[in-house]
Amino acid sequence: MGKVTFLQLWALLGFLGGTCLAAPMGKEFVTVFMQNYQTSYSVANFQVFITGYQASTTVTITMNKSNFQKVVTVGERSSSIVSIPANAEIPGTSKTCNVIIIKADKDITVQTMNFKVQSADTSIVFPTQQLGTEYYVVTPLEGPPDGFKQFSVVSSSEPTNIDIYLKEQ
Repeated sequence: MGKVTFLQLWALLGFLGGTCLAAPMGKEFVTVFMQNYQTSYSVANFQVFITGYQASTTVTITMNKSNFQKVVTVGERSSSIVSIPANAEIPGTSKTCNVIIIKADKDITVQTMNFKVQSADTSIVFPTQQLGTEYYVVTPLEGPPDGFKQFSVVSSSEPTNIDIYLKEQ
């Protein structure tokens, strides 16, 4: 567990020390937590890092079609860490409503962390108004023998149709 705590601290310091200043600011964000390694490996931990840039910024974090709701207040240049329930993890290939919705009354930046023992992932979350309609997915050629490549498509408020075009290397 000590490694995870050190990893969390390292990621948070990195976010607060640099990326937060360059991260995209906004008032509404959506994200998901994809499967981290094997679902049976250990309990997943999901966290949302919220940084405020104005005094008394109220932020509401919810999970779609769930009773989960957390309201936090962040100050100017201060951060809050919100833990997300483990059932937010999206196992395997599936359609799900486990979308995390983050809304604020003033501009914020959002980062996420998804970790298990000896496995972690972080991401910068873009505001919904900055999301586009065309993306390229790149996955590593190699990895653990029991690992897998994955990506997610998230809809914020309207039904989403997608077209996927596979391209050879």
